[in-house]
Amino acid sequence: MNSPWIQTCTGMKFHFTEVDQYPFDLEDFAQPLSLLCRFVGHISKFYSVGEHCIHVASLLESRGYNPQTVWFGLIHDAGEAFIGDISRPLKHLVEDTIRPIEEKILKGICVNYKVNYTNVDREAVHTADLDLCSTEALKLLPHDPIEDWHLIGTPIVSIDLPCWTPEETKERYYSLFGTLLVRAL
Repeated sequence: MNSPWIQTCTGMKFHFTEVDQYPFDLEDFAQPLSLLCRFVGHISKFYSVGEHCIHVASLLESRGYNPQTVWFGLIHDAGEAFIGDISRPLKHLVEDTIRPIEEKILKGICVNYKVNYTNVDREAVHTADLDLCSTEALKLLPHDPIEDWHLIGTPIVSIDLPCWTPEETKERYYSLFGTLLVRAL
């Protein structure tokens, strides 16, 4: 069988049907996440998925979650480094195909970096992600989609969105990844 694959920024082949065999290198997700624009680019200025992940991790830390959950907040969108940032409505349509691949990627990263996947509070990560999504939408989209996206009641987070350059995001992602990984182990 010919397994579909992409070449990563480190030159490796990432096979979508053999995710559990991939040796996840930080560069293979930090680099693309720093270059992928949130909301499929339909925003007022460049704001990366990588920066979003950094803010999710910071939000989880400020809410007092365990180190594994905070670290997982940083990598929660790592699957997008391999499948791309898919708009929320489309993602719901193809969820049965995409979700298992994303889950294998996240589990693979946890296994590769020896972080106990079972200690992660996935609901807390999901809540922080939605809270930040509402905030980002209000600050970056041309029109308020909160009601249309069924996010009414989702708290707006008091956070600055500096919209770092891809280079700055990647540097911050690397630094935070190392710091949080030490705490999570």
